[in-house]
Amino acid sequence: MKRNFRNLRTLTIVLGGMAIVSCGDAKTDEPAAGNDKPIMNPIDSNQTVGIVSIGGQVFVIPSPIQTADLIAKSNAPFNTDLLNPTDNSVKYTNSFKKALNMGIYGADLGYLAVYNATDKTTSYLKSVRGLANDIGLGNAFNDELANKISESLGDESKMLSLVSEAYKTADDYLKDNKKDDVASLVIVGGWIESFHFACAAAVATGNTELIERVADQKSVLKTILAMLKQYRDNEEYDDLAIDLEDLNTLFDGITYSYEFVEPVTNEAEKVTKISCKHNVSITKEQVQEISEMVQSIRNEIIG
Repeated sequence: MKRNFRNLRTLTIVLGGMAIVSCGDAKTDEPAAGNDKPIMNPIDSNQTVGIVSIGGQVFVIPSPIQTADLIAKSNAPFNTDLLNPTDNSVKYTNSFKKALNMGIYGADLGYLAVYNATDKTTSYLKSVRGLANDIGLGNAFNDELANKISESLGDESKMLSLVSEAYKTADDYLKDNKKDDVASLVIVGGWIESFHFACAAAVATGNTELIERVADQKSVLKTILAMLKQYRDNEEYDDLAIDLEDLNTLFDGITYSYEFVEPVTNEAEKVTKISCKHNVSITKEQVQEISEMVQSIRNEIIG
């Protein structure tokens, strides 16, 4: 039995009074990826981390922290089994695994923060710091940050802000030092872990917003694959991309449709609000199948 979800997504774009949005169409329901200009997808604006530039190309990637926040608000119970155990961090011996799992542990920190699981935050921060030092990003996760986070335990907003700031500093460093390949792995790791959280919570609760979030990852996955395409001459990157391509095929049976609603422009502020009706049809079996493959890919990364 298909489950149909309809919502009204509003994107607010300030571009000198001109707004340009791609909402998809009946023939091509997947947004373009890897273009030299930003593509605004029919995704709630607060779930993106902004514009990500990798290898001279521009991508829009969802925020692991926003996904964790949605899961917490859905009343899905906190589940420590969803986290990558901190003991695993010492097993990662090459930069590929270290960068991917640095992204995974970053998503774990966001998950812990929105659930106020302060008893585990310190150990996860320690794991992130260890991996960051190993790949030359110790400046982003230094003693000053650790102290600030320790002082902010229990303050969800401040902790999330500090973690986000540290990851932005790390990303900026990697870009400045022409390590876009490593930066892409941190991003992919964070996305996979947050997708893993969303799938597990959607299966456990049947929450319609979470199920829709799972379905919406089709467009994000296309973006992730476009980002990895630049590095597929490396066997490890290619193997990861192959796994993600297999995951991508599971979205083929999901039906998407988009319909624009008349834009509303505030001439005084030169802001245009563009709304888009978004329909998704997905079965319980499809959610389960996607969840199982995401878990398999994620377990291979953290193993």
